Amino acid sequence: MKIVVIQGGAGLLVQNAEVVMQIACETLRELHIEVEEIRLYKEKIPYYEGAIQNSVSKIMEKIRSAEGILLISSVHILGVSAVLKSLLEYGEHPTYQTAFDNIFVMSIAISDGLGERETVEYIGRAVSILGASEGGRLALTIKSGESIGEDSEIKEIIEKQIEDFYRIVRQNRRLPMSSEASAYRLVKNMPLQPRMSKPMSVEQPPVFFVPEQQEETQPVVTKSPETSNLPISQKDKGVKTSMPWMPPKEQPKIPVKSEPKVPSEVISVQSPSFEIFTERQVADIEELTQLFAKQLQPDDVIIEPNPSVYKRPTAKTPVSAPVPAVKTCRQMTQNLPHYFQPHLAGGISVIFQLKITGDEAVDGFISIQNGQCEFRDGEASQADITVLADCDIWIQVLKGKISAQKAFMTGQLKVRGNFIHLGKIDQLFKKM
Repeated sequence: MKIVVIQGGAGLLVQNAEVVMQIACETLRELHIEVEEIRLYKEKIPYYEGAIQNSVSKIMEKIRSAEGILLISSVHILGVSAVLKSLLEYGEHPTYQTAFDNIFVMSIAISDGLGERETVEYIGRAVSILGASEGGRLALTIKSGESIGEDSEIKEIIEKQIEDFYRIVRQNRRLPMSSEASAYRLVKNMPLQPRMSKPMSVEQPPVFFVPEQQEETQPVVTKSPETSNLPISQKDKGVKTSMPWMPPKEQPKIPVKSEPKVPSEVISVQSPSFEIFTERQVADIEELTQLFAKQLQPDDVIIEPNPSVYKRPTAKTPVSAPVPAVKTCRQMTQNLPHYFQPHLAGGISVIFQLKITGDEAVDGFISIQNGQCEFRDGEASQADITVLADCDIWIQVLKGKISAQKAFMTGQLKVRGNFIHLGKIDQLFKKM
């Protein structure tokens, strides 16, 4: 997957736009996404006058090769920056009309006063007209002279929004083209591109149901006696007629030889005596009662053996009901190596760094090497993937109530590092 991050900041807000760009690129690279950075103020894009520009052509080729685009703009007079607006205007040129087709676009606007919402609204409508699908909007306001990098709360918001954008692109969650975009493209004679990554084939339409096959009635060819002696080429030229319906002939009944009946007096089943059965049952019940009483009851419980009368066991001290043992989050995490399935690991070598927060924090790592699995506390020197989750969500993952991948896709679990290894948690360990 490739995502192009385009920074269109200008003026005093270009530094904050650069900080947002670095946070976004770092978050995407932690998810092992190929990221390409473009800073428009370095490209020196001229204003759109209907002509092709080499600098714009290079940018459009990078956009066309990506699955997602992240547009970052500073706000000037309640609107988008001039350099980013010029790039979007080039999308109307016939040479660049298909650059944004079937691409997800997320817009981020940074303002030191007003207009951040209007800016992301304009970018969203513009990319929709150009054939893209919106993947999210983020409007940020920062006081003049302050830096976004100093605010940890805003940084966390940016990271979560970028992760949501990644999920949208990965799951291919597209929206239908708006009526405004369709009308605009129609007026400008722009092609109406299908809103799907792989368009359906016209020769093989999707099959929604399979109708029941019915037997086709073949016409009957009758040959007159005069044409029976003709050559083969002339015999085929018979008269096609449809025969009238005739009721089916009744098949003659074949008599079935019945076997001679055996008189009921010959067969006799001797049932066991009811009294004998009752005596045996009572003896078995008494024997089982004594056996279970010795195994399940404490030594100070006295049971009067009488199979015909049930009495509660009298004990010197009250017997409390057994309380099921409750495993904590840390105990379940430490026991993960006991649920490891080495026959499914093969030659997999991976280290999971776990950072579990909440009521019971767990900070350790699971190492899988050469078919062996172990858990250790602390930080791993080189972890392939870092899993960050609340202890309640982590317990649900270990119990199999929710998969690790689904927890990540729904935002309940965060990942740093190679996302591909996340599915191995569901694959290599049994459910507790």
